Amino acid sequence: MPEFHYQAVSAQGREQRGVIEAASVPEAVRRLSAQGLTPLRLDAREVRRRTPLPGRRRRVPRDLLLQALAELLGAGIELGTALAILARTSEEPGLAPLAERLLEDLREGRSFSQALAGQGFAPDQVNLVANAEQAGRLAGALHDLAAHLERTRALRESLVSALLYPAILAIVALASILVILLFVVPRFEVLFEEAQGRLPAMTALVLALGHLLRRFGGGLVLLLALLGIAGWGWFGLPSSRRRLDRWVLRLPWLGEHVRSVEGARFFYSLGMLLENGIAAGEALPAAVQAVRNGVLRERLAAVEQQVREGGSLAAALLALEVFPARALQMLQVGEETGRLGPLATRAARHLAARTELRVRRLVTVLEPAMILALGLVIGTLVIALFLGIVSVNDLPLE
Repeated sequence: MPEFHYQAVSAQGREQRGVIEAASVPEAVRRLSAQGLTPLRLDAREVRRRTPLPGRRRRVPRDLLLQALAELLGAGIELGTALAILARTSEEPGLAPLAERLLEDLREGRSFSQALAGQGFAPDQVNLVANAEQAGRLAGALHDLAAHLERTRALRESLVSALLYPAILAIVALASILVILLFVVPRFEVLFEEAQGRLPAMTALVLALGHLLRRFGGGLVLLLALLGIAGWGWFGLPSSRRRLDRWVLRLPWLGEHVRSVEGARFFYSLGMLLENGIAAGEALPAAVQAVRNGVLRERLAAVEQQVREGGSLAAALLALEVFPARALQMLQVGEETGRLGPLATRAARHLAARTELRVRRLVTVLEPAMILALGLVIGTLVIALFLGIVSVNDLPLE
């Protein structure tokens, strides 16, 4: 178990130094607090960190940083000291540099919410921290924010894991087809030379396809790369991005999936902000910014004015016909009972579970369909070559 050198102050104000064993920094703080000590400094006796590649900033799970900060602040440690402890002792790759950057911003006179904004945290998260700073509830707000980020990350990772096997299967299928066309088919061309013009149409088509790939394969790869770069640049334009967002929402299955995912983001942010005491008039615009689809974001922004004029949020969202009715029913119950924050969070969980279930059902159908398609394609190629061999054997001897 790791050991930490500590410098702490007792309840009587006496300074103490020593070594304590703990699995992590927050655990060390909890153990010291149980002994009646307030940590001033913690240093890991031996910290092993993976060095990131030069010029590359590693992506850090932000919920880990916020959760660690929440535990340290809850133990009575000041924010600057907590960041300094994490910067010195964190073993999570990339977390220590992030803590150092936040600490540097604090030393330059910025508030913690401004420091988070400078590190790319979303507007709803920054607004939550800013209000918590003013109300003196930073530890609780960071705990809620960490839980919100962890739920969002868990949803994203579950969707990625569900689609990982079909993606690998598609790559293997493409690689298998290319190997057959580029390396197996050419070995049969010598055998089929004498039968040109008398080969079955399927065999001739496979031979022509293999020849086409060998001759123009490099140019085709280059063309696809150029098209990919051009498409990336085109989709980077705001007008193109908006057109793509609108087109995605119109697709039968994908559109509903996107609405559920964006709804989960919106309701998670809204519930988190409301449960931390932020007024609905301030929470709603911040929650809208959590939505990534530009068309949905514009439509949700139109709801803000109706809510400011005293209208019902659930009724306004229902009129948009964007989110599933079940989630909006929960929101309506929350408005009627004065529990809008908790019910918004429950609606978000409902949409997240619904999204994950739909994806897993799709994968359940997609996996056997892809295996069947791969078998049909490879089987067709093998049959084409076999028919060619049979036709050669049927040629009259000269």
